[in-house]
Amino acid sequence: MRRLTLMLFIAAMTGCMADEDPVPGSGPATADIPAAVTPVTGSSVTVTPVTGSPVTGTPVADTPQTGAPKTEAACREAGGRWAAGGMRHRHLCFLPTPDAGKSCTAAGDCTGVCLAETGTCSAETPRFGCFAIFASDGARRTICVD
Repeated sequence: MRRLTLMLFIAAMTGCMADEDPVPGSGPATADIPAAVTPVTGSSVTVTPVTGSPVTGTPVADTPQTGAPKTEAACREAGGRWAAGGMRHRHLCFLPTPDAGKSCTAAGDCTGVCLAETGTCSAETPRFGCFAIFASDGARRTICVD
């Protein structure tokens, strides 16, 4: 009886095995993944929500600006605060903005970001987390920066 059960089990399992890859050379896990990814370039991105018209905005970098000091000493010398930031908790320089607290209605009014909650320019840059801003066209947008 054991032999018969074992033979039936083996026969059943043999029928479950694929004869060949559905997409030769790629296997089923990679069949729908493109071979190359083209990076997004340019100064703005257009996003079309499921319901609504396209939204155009300037992408916010998840890393400090290239001109930001890269060392703690240089950061402090520039008047900045050296601390961990973002989701990766990397140490970087948080620089005060010259127009901190100034009233604003659009992104161009500030060197940092125009905070929609208060209608004022941010106190330092970069700023991490999710918060509402006024975009360059004055529209209120919620962004998340890590």
